[in-house]
Amino acid sequence: MKRVVAVLILLSLSLSLMLTAGEKFRYKFEKGKTYRYQVTTDSRTSGSMGGMEFTADSKLSFVTAMVSQGMTSEGLELIATLERATAMINVPMMGLRDSTMELSDYVGKRVRLVVSDRGKLVSFTTIDTVVAGRMSMMLGGAPTELLKRLLVTLPDAPLEANGAWKENTPDTTKNGGVTMVIRPNIDFQAVGKETKGAHEAWKIMVNGVSAMEGAGTARGMDVTVDGSTKIAGTLHFAPKAGLLVEYDATTDSEVTQTFSGAQSGAQLMTTTSKNVIKLLN
Repeated sequence: MKRVVAVLILLSLSLSLMLTAGEKFRYKFEKGKTYRYQVTTDSRTSGSMGGMEFTADSKLSFVTAMVSQGMTSEGLELIATLERATAMINVPMMGLRDSTMELSDYVGKRVRLVVSDRGKLVSFTTIDTVVAGRMSMMLGGAPTELLKRLLVTLPDAPLEANGAWKENTPDTTKNGGVTMVIRPNIDFQAVGKETKGAHEAWKIMVNGVSAMEGAGTARGMDVTVDGSTKIAGTLHFAPKAGLLVEYDATTDSEVTQTFSGAQSGAQLMTTTSKNVIKLLN
């Protein structure tokens, strides 16, 4: 009888440990396999400069094919190619009204990303160079630059049911001559599991605020940037497959740009964006 009780106790402890150990979240891109993601960003910006009010609408949509090169001494190597890219711009102040353009200059362009198995960016290299032009400035950066932030950084420790983690690693980007530093303070909270496409995925709520600051030159003027962005959304990640399945988030930004030089002044902008990243295959 004592042995039976002891076995039951051990079994109970084992089950308890299994239930509370949590699940490890890691990216598992298979070497040589192609993964396609569709990314859409739908934004509306309003602001004022020099006493004039303005609005601008933009929608960027692209599909990227990512091929895993396997693990290297640096981390997981991915070659990403833009297969399709379109943009819609509506800026009445500049005479652009619902102008839809194929971003053919970017199609076929490749970048090399090296990330940790948690998705943290180790290095980013442009394989095929594209000269930044007016369109990339209007969109807030070239589509290839957006690939830097395609993968969400996963938690270091195994995630339990209703578990949570925080992202607060600074991110530096460059748009033209202006260097931006973004300091996130984002909370991720697991709320359950759902079937998404062919995958069983964890559903994770995303909420937080990111502070931003930047400096540089643009159009021959010195520029400083200061602002913040609120984010709220949902992440679906499939631990078994090791894949980001879908990320759907809305961001609200308020940014002040100050110019000095040949012309001086300040520009206040507020932007609301709907951003979706979706695994196609």
